[in-house]
Formats: sequence, C-alpha cells, structure tokens
Amino acid sequence: MQAAFARDDDYGLLKDFVTNGMNKGRQASASFDPTSYRYAYADLRKAFGTDYSRYYTHFLKYGVKEGRKADQGFTEPQNPATALNGTDYSLVFDYKFYWEHNPSVKSAFASDDDYGLLRHFVSTGMKNGLQGNEAFNVAAYRANYPDLQKAFGNDLTRYYLHYIQYGHTEGRSCENSFTPVANGIDYSPVFDISYYEVHNPDVVNAYGAGNLNGIFQHYLTCGIREGRQSSANFDVRVYRRRYNDLWFAFGTDFSKYVTHYLTYGIKEGRSGAEGSDVTSTQYTEWKTLGILARNGDSSAKQAVIHKIATMCDSAVSKYHMLRSVLIAQVILESGWLRDTSSSMPNNILGMNKSLLNSRWTSPWLGKYASVRVSQEVNGRIVYDYEDMRCYEDMEACIEDYAAFVTKVKGVGGMTDSNAVIERLKSYATDSSYASKLRSLISKYNLNQYN
Repeated sequence: MQAAFARDDDYGLLKDFVTNGMNKGRQASASFDPTSYRYAYADLRKAFGTDYSRYYTHFLKYGVKEGRKADQGFTEPQNPATALNGTDYSLVFDYKFYWEHNPSVKSAFASDDDYGLLRHFVSTGMKNGLQGNEAFNVAAYRANYPDLQKAFGNDLTRYYLHYIQYGHTEGRSCENSFTPVANGIDYSPVFDISYYEVHNPDVVNAYGAGNLNGIFQHYLTCGIREGRQSSANFDVRVYRRRYNDLWFAFGTDFSKYVTHYLTYGIKEGRSGAEGSDVTSTQYTEWKTLGILARNGDSSAKQAVIHKIATMCDSAVSKYHMLRSVLIAQVILESGWLRDTSSSMPNNILGMNKSLLNSRWTSPWLGKYASVRVSQEVNGRIVYDYEDMRCYEDMEACIEDYAAFVTKVKGVGGMTDSNAVIERLKSYATDSSYASKLRSLISKYNLNQYN
C-alpha cells in the first residue's frame, strides 16, 4: 500500500479499500478487525462464509446498532459449525479434523471456513465415506453391523445418520478394526474401504458386502493394476496426469505410481487428489502464466517470453540458432504454453515421432503418444491423430527441435530472422505460419533476445 499510494492520498486509499481491501479482509481501523468479527459470530459465518466484504457491510448497517463487538481478538471460529438443516453432526464431524485429514477438501476450502466445510461434508463427504472426525469411521460402522448393511447397502450417508440418530445411543461401535496393510506396506493414504466399495459394486457383488479383507485383496491384485480410484483423496490417474516426470518413467503401469506415492510422493508433498493445486513445480508456474497470457495479460506474456528465452540457452549455444525465432515458434506452437502434460509431456514445438533421428543427435529418449492434431489441407483445417514425441522437460524439446532444423534446414549461424523464417515456413502446414512468426517477433520485440 505504501508503495502504491501517497500517505495523504485519502480518496485513493479509500477507493482501494472499498474496491480491493474489503474483499481481502484488510483491517483499516483499530476498532474493526474483520477476521475477529467473522470468528466471533457463527450466524454471520453461516450467512456470509468467507466473503469478507459482507462483514464490513453488516457491521455498518446492523452490527453497531446490535452492539456486536469487532475488536475481541479472536484467532479461530467461536462456536464452530456442527448443525445444518436441523441435524447436529457433532458426533461425526469436526471442521478442523475434516480439513486436515482430507486433501481433496484442503485444496478447495480455507481451514477456518467451518460452515463451508460442514456443507461439503453433508453434501459430498458422507456419500463418499470421508471421515469427519477422529471418533467415527463409517467403514468400521458398516462392517460391524450386517443389519445395517442389509438396510442401507452402499448408501453411506445413511450410516452416518443412523449413528447420529440411533447408533450412538444404542452403544454401537464405530471402531475401525480393519487396516489396509499388506507386506508391511500401509495403503491407507491411497485406499479407503468405504469409497472402494461404493464406487466398485462389481467388487462388492463378487466378494460380499462387509468382506473388507477380500475387497482389499481385490484392490491389491486387480484394482491397482486397472487404475481404479480407491479413495476420494487419491486417484492414480490424476497422479499420473499431474506429474509428467512420473508419466515419463512409468507410462501406464499404475502400480508403479501407487508405489511411488507411498514411498516418495507423500514426503515430497505430491498430491493425487482431484482438484488439488499441487502439481509438478515447473508446470504449476508455467500453466498459471500460460492461462494469464492467453487471457491477454501483458505482464504474463512478458514473463512467458523471458522464461522461454532462458530455456533456449542450451539450444542457442549448441546450434547457434536465432533465439527470437525459437521464442516465436514456442509461443505459436504451444499457444502460450498451453498445458500438454496429460497428452504429450513437454512437447511445446509439435515434434513428430516420424522425424528421422539418424540425421541429427537428439535428446529425445523414444517416448511418444498418439495425439489429435490439426493441419491445414487445401485451405481447410482437418484433424487427425499423430504420434508425437514426449520429453523429460521443455529444454529437451527445444534442443531437439534446434538440432533438427539446423541440420535439415541449415539455419545455424544465420542472423537475419526473416531469412530464418523463410527456411522454416514449411515446418507447419499453416499457410500463414511465416507471417505469424514475423508478427510475434515484431509485436514483442523478440530480436532483443538474439
């Protein structure tokens, strides 16, 4: 704030507070702490959630008149949410536990959003068998009582509600005697028996409801190999898609992804939860910048250009190719670094498998994927599947391309970008390929990077 506004710019500061500060929950007065105000009143949290601007408005319109306090210094929600729509879920739900022990929830909600977390638990968590507190385990409750299995089948929500309404009073046990351990390996981070039963009825039909050990054995012998999702907090296909270094190493062998996650991934902070914002370090940054750039953010475009320029260092040094042309081609071929991690990892220059490696020294290690690509044929855009190369990282793709075009097109050492583009215009089927490259170089002054 101090860097953006002068101290005496009262109207500028007020305008920023109203348009930005209130939305972000910034404190602008010693007498009003928006976070403490939010934490103090459960009725307001239920109504407003994490929309801080509404707390300011409420205080000004009603809170002052009602004698509500806004400076009590609370650091966590008071009277946290346990009841919703007339049902008290306190026997099966604690917002702190629910947030801490379910990665898919952690990625979607703030840790102090008690009502948001409760609503998620009621609408989504129970039917997926997510554990809401330390005391109640729905898988154990279901397995312990055949009468409930007969009555409720795979409808996990009804087990939670039964325990709340009757089971606790009846003294029924919800202790979990089943642990998914095999050959000394604890599979609990990737395997939830309740989730696996509900989402794999064919397995339940084959082994019988409540046969926890049999169902777990199916997961070990068949489920892992088939890539079946075994927990709301871990999807092996998401894990494979998210980390292209693992995709490159393991291909379609799902068992290796599970083993990697249990052995290394958890310690490394990797995630297999759908919707989680944890991705490979390189793609986290690149994907975000790429999205912003495609949406027209000029600063993001400059950041992408600068990073591409840096990643061209090895190719430029080895093959003496103009950096400006390489940057323009990466932008054009990848669409400002559109994420290709799930289809053809790190192939940001459209390198086809069919190119003859024997004509140049290539860093490509032989991995490829069949990908739907577009081509211009007689002035029309047509789509077909091509085998496209997959790389360990983006630098390898850039180096492979530079090696190819300097060998085949003879552009190494050339210093005129227009002349280089003239030789490379046949690399793509797009009839306006050359003019697009020239336009990018001119618009973003890419020759400064040569």
